Amino acid sequence: MKKIIASCSIMILGAVTMPAFAQDQGLYDPLPPEGSAFVRFLSESPESGSKQAKANDKGYDYLNFKQVSSYYVIPKGAVKASIGSAAKDFNAESGKFYTVVLNEGGALEVKDDPKNENEAKSQIVFYNLTDKPDLSLKTADGKVVIVPPLSAGAVGDKQINPVKVSIAIFDGETKLKDLGPVSLERGSSYSAIAMNDKDVEWVQASTNTTR
Repeated sequence: MKKIIASCSIMILGAVTMPAFAQDQGLYDPLPPEGSAFVRFLSESPESGSKQAKANDKGYDYLNFKQVSSYYVIPKGAVKASIGSAAKDFNAESGKFYTVVLNEGGALEVKDDPKNENEAKSQIVFYNLTDKPDLSLKTADGKVVIVPPLSAGAVGDKQINPVKVSIAIFDGETKLKDLGPVSLERGSSYSAIAMNDKDVEWVQASTNTTR
């Protein structure tokens, strides 16, 4: 299934890109309906077996431990999200992005994801899903802070120039995990997701408009 790699402003990108290829519309994923919201799913639960993610009873991916889905287009308004047997209700606002997390205890949490407001920049979103109260994202040498310290369960972001950079997660001054050199593309959004036991996922956000 074809996916569009995009930042959190997928609707703006689509509005710019699609008219230039109007004669080939059948080759491209449809634009989201006006007023849409976007949701993706993450399993932080180490329990064995995959669990299906749903929003308002519509099924999406089956997730294993540490897997992150694409963003999916949903109507704004009341949403009942579920991953396996765990469920949670929330209100989705037009144009906003959300990550639904199945946590280690088997309950769902909904994270309000920051938007990339500058298409000339790259965005890094850092999720501290651990029980540690002082995690930050820095360059691998520890000299430059990208996302300042976050409390447990918090989310922060930074817009930076598109570059190739080595980054790492720190607990205070102690490096917990190298994420290695990463290449950041203009207008794209990336997620660094820290979980307990030094599990970290690095993903480039994608939006699937075909489901």
